[in-house]
Amino acid sequence: MGGLVVQKLIGLDKAVAGVCIDSAPPGGINSFSLSFLKANLPVINPFRGNSVCLPSVKWFHYAFCNTMTLEQTSREFYKFVVPESRNIPRSSTKADGAIDFRKPHQPLLFIAGEMDHIIPASLNRKNFQAYRDPGSRRDFRVFAGRTHYICAQENWQEVAGSISDWLELL
Repeated sequence: MGGLVVQKLIGLDKAVAGVCIDSAPPGGINSFSLSFLKANLPVINPFRGNSVCLPSVKWFHYAFCNTMTLEQTSREFYKFVVPESRNIPRSSTKADGAIDFRKPHQPLLFIAGEMDHIIPASLNRKNFQAYRDPGSRRDFRVFAGRTHYICAQENWQEVAGSISDWLELL
């Protein structure tokens, strides 16, 4: 959801640049890929009402850590995963998640993990391509072999370095 927050802040002119890492899609940007549906439906399931979502290790492995072993995923799960609201991801598809893609904006960098199941690289690309202002800078980078756990995955320094290089060019 952090990448969507970045897009909202950029849209409100509250930032000088933004980096969207595996961003949840704004309203109107959809994916019907099997991995996206399989990873997201357990969280946003409307039949679960407002109940808190505490995903399983198996789900976390599929959605976030699909290139790691189940043992590695389990360690990460028990260190970092906490219950979350189902309503936060649901709200991204409504007015709260709306973005004016035609509006001029500060520079945006979209980062995608090639192997991301929860926000596939193709969905990140659709989000990136939705921005229409020809005078505004936007860039898109896909990192091979990376999942939604891109910021904590092995060799995360490569991603951080790429972001740093991009910021230095602004």
